[in-house]
Amino acid sequence: MDGKLSVGVSDPTQLGRSVEIILETEATKLLSADQEIKVSSFKPVRLSVNLDKSDGKTFRVEFQK
Repeated sequence: MDGKLSVGVSDPTQLGRSVEIILETEATKLLSADQEIKVSSFKPVRLSVNLDKSDGKTFRVEFQK
């Protein structure tokens, strides 16, 4: 394990909404994120993803654990 947490989010229904995700884990810093992803907390990891007009694309974010 390399001490990283990677998350991918998509909306295959293509209904174009925003989702909030809370993971029962912690991270120490943000390494990278697509612009549609906003991180609001590291303990626990909490993020929101704007899926509007995403056409089913997967958005990615990576944290250091």
